[in-house]
Parts: sequence; C-alpha cells; structure tokens
Amino acid sequence: MNDTFTIEKMGKFQVVRDDLYQGGTKRRAFKKLISTIQEEELVYACDYYGHAAYAIALTAQEVNKKVTLFYLSPKKDTDIFQKTVEMPNVTYHIVADADTQIEASKTAMEYAKQHNALFLPIGLDFPAFESKLTEVVKEANIHAPEIWCMGGSGTLSRALKNAYPETPVHVVSVGTANFFGGGNTVYNAPENLDEEAQNKPPYPSSAHYDAKTWQFVEKHAKNGACIWNVA
Repeated sequence: MNDTFTIEKMGKFQVVRDDLYQGGTKRRAFKKLISTIQEEELVYACDYYGHAAYAIALTAQEVNKKVTLFYLSPKKDTDIFQKTVEMPNVTYHIVADADTQIEASKTAMEYAKQHNALFLPIGLDFPAFESKLTEVVKEANIHAPEIWCMGGSGTLSRALKNAYPETPVHVVSVGTANFFGGGNTVYNAPENLDEEAQNKPPYPSSAHYDAKTWQFVEKHAKNGACIWNVA
C-alpha cells in the first residue's frame, strides 16, 4: 500500500484525504506500533461508527494476529461494523446491558486478562500509540494557518498539536465520554453520536465522526486551513 498522503485543495481549504487510505489515519500509526506487540491476540471495545477497530483488524491481519472485539448493545448493523467483523481474523461479542464503550471496555479488559491478550484502550488512547500517531501526522508536512479535525478520544488532536506546536488545532468533539482535547480549541457537535452529520462536507467522510467537523469549518476556519479527514 502506498503510504503517501493525499492532500487536496477544496475551495479555500486543504483536506488530508485519509478516507482514501484503507483503515484511515489510525492504521498508519498502528502499523508503526504492531511490531512491538508480543501478544497474539488484540482486544478492543467498540461503538458502531468509529474506524479504530477496522484499523486494528487490518494491521493485525498483516502479521497474523487475532482480534477480539466487544460491542455495546443493542447491535447495530452499520457499514463499518459489517466491514470489520467480516474480516477473517476478527471475532466479536455484544456486551449485554453495556450502552457505552466504557462499559464494554470493562468486559473486554477482563477477557484480555483471562486470555493473555493485549487490551487496547478506547480510541487507542495510550502513550505509545500517540507517539506513533505524532510521527505519522508530522510526515504529512502540513503548512496551514490552522488545522481542524474530529475528536472521539481526542488522540488525533493531541498528536497534531505535538507535531505542529506552532499551528492552532481546532477539534470537534462528537460527544464520547472519554474525550480529552489536550488544550486545543474544542467545539461540540450538536448531533448525537448515532446521528449523522447535518451538514456534510464536499468529500467522502465518516458521517458519524469526521463529517461533523465541516459545519464548524464553514463558519470559523481561516482561508488555507487544513482539515484532517481520518476516514
């Protein structure tokens, strides 16, 4: 796979098109990390809209590792859910009575302990991954007056700030409980996580996550601003 970033000019903005990279931005970083992981099984708790589980599964498949996913209930047959669980190295469980990722994570963590597997925190929000993600986003060599991105856990926004400390970073939180913007300028999407973006961007973007950035970009972003489209 070609790891070169695609950055397109769209009107007065520039867009990092990681929707064109299978697995999105987090896969780029996880590929840099996977060789340091000794466990043969990776465990992660998911919602039905994010792309982290897919990024994990794709990367793990390359090195013949198993992935076990724990989803909150009730089950929702979203496109990204179907694409992820259909992968040959993935098994999944629906955690009864878990209506948040945090609750599903408790079950996932216990499973990992019992099976000598590696538990991965929500949003891949842990120092080793954030360090690799910082390396990845720096490779894009962004030159812009400001950078905009979506925030689930906030890991990407913090990596962008680490990579481009002189550039203001604006992050749109989609409302997950574990979000931490790390001192960046934060906006809150008006939609619930299970609702699609009301105002979608003029490029393919995850309707429940990255697309929600656009409504704020249109209103507040400077000419030449960079929009980081994860997936």
